[in-house]
Amino acid sequence: MKVCKLPSNATNSISKLVSTLFMPALILTNFMENFTVSRLSSAWKFALAGVILVSLSIAFAYVVSIFSSKDEYRKKIHTYCIAFSNFGFMGTAVVSAIMPDIFMSYLILCTPMWIVNYTWAIPALLMPNETGKVFSFKNLLNPLFMAMVIGIIIGLTQLPMPQFINVSIDALGKCMSPCTMLLTGMCVAKIDVKKVLKIKSIYILTAIRLLVMPLIFVLVLCIHNSIMASPCAC
Repeated sequence: MKVCKLPSNATNSISKLVSTLFMPALILTNFMENFTVSRLSSAWKFALAGVILVSLSIAFAYVVSIFSSKDEYRKKIHTYCIAFSNFGFMGTAVVSAIMPDIFMSYLILCTPMWIVNYTWAIPALLMPNETGKVFSFKNLLNPLFMAMVIGIIIGLTQLPMPQFINVSIDALGKCMSPCTMLLTGMCVAKIDVKKVLKIKSIYILTAIRLLVMPLIFVLVLCIHNSIMASPCAC
């Protein structure tokens, strides 16, 4: 039973807070504290793994979308959903809460995904563009990416920050996980479950996204780690 105690625009308001304030603050804090010169020796490995994963995701998603629907717009939606899982809102919240020790590595791993997502995926697959131009570096001028860049600069230079600024940013970042969980629940509550369960393609796409692709990624990362750990690896 839906109680509907929150206003209809609550989802958009919380989403804007998460994407423009809470998540950028969390990303900024982690890069400021952890992206140091001493960590650069291993950071490139996670970035390389991210490039490999996002490349495989897009290629695999394109192949699957060809057979998933005859409608061109649905094909784009399917491509986006398969290639780009919720590594942002939900992934960041879960990893930061459950596995804080590897959160910095997770952010570096996801950096190539964020770049491709903002410069190509969202404008090309989700936003109709009459001009036909879908790739633009201007799309990187968003709070999430800018927070990462600023955090990298402060982390590498170890630029001293006033204590009240550090405390404020840290407090904002801690709001991200609970608000994301709340936002996820609110979005799920709006779904017509009976209608969705009748769409056969959802079962296939869900199985691919949650079972097939994770297994492929684990295999790729195992191979990637074995190569990086070999004596001949630079």
